[in-house]
Amino acid sequence: MQSPIEELSVPTPRPDPLCREYARRIDPWWGFAFAGFLWIVMANAMTLVATIKLCDALGYEDQSSGAKALGGALQIVGLSLSVVTFILWRSHRLGTKERMIREGELLEVAVVGKPFMLGNRTKTMVALEGEDVEMRCVFNRWFSPDTGDTIEVLFHPAINHLLAFGRHGEMYSGHVRESRPR
Repeated sequence: MQSPIEELSVPTPRPDPLCREYARRIDPWWGFAFAGFLWIVMANAMTLVATIKLCDALGYEDQSSGAKALGGALQIVGLSLSVVTFILWRSHRLGTKERMIREGELLEVAVVGKPFMLGNRTKTMVALEGEDVEMRCVFNRWFSPDTGDTIEVLFHPAINHLLAFGRHGEMYSGHVRESRPR
């Protein structure tokens, strides 16, 4: 079985099945399921508030047939819009990750400065320098390279995500906060 770095060490553009597989590894379905649940709950709450305000503005009495019909119609519209917008957001997010994998280049970069924990110690800020680029990236707390380490990253300059590969070939998804050519 090949490591991720070996699988991604093919010429660009990389094959679509490989891009789809890695995009889903980076953003697994269970993360989207949780986000989708929150998205729909919030949309439902906003639709309920809009329904109450609209019923008041139109002068409907509580529990009247007009209020019930308007409330039902707005709930259906609100649920439909929330599902459609969530699907579009998810497709865009996965598409961006697929593009990064398809077109991104593998770069050897050095860890400069001391990586440090952010916020409540769940994320690590890492400064990276390659031959042609300097980056400041945020990873989860499990990616903690040492200053002076040389690692490989999959990077696309137009996309604010990247993949970093640890000493033993393990893969970490990161967010590019800042990048500039050298």
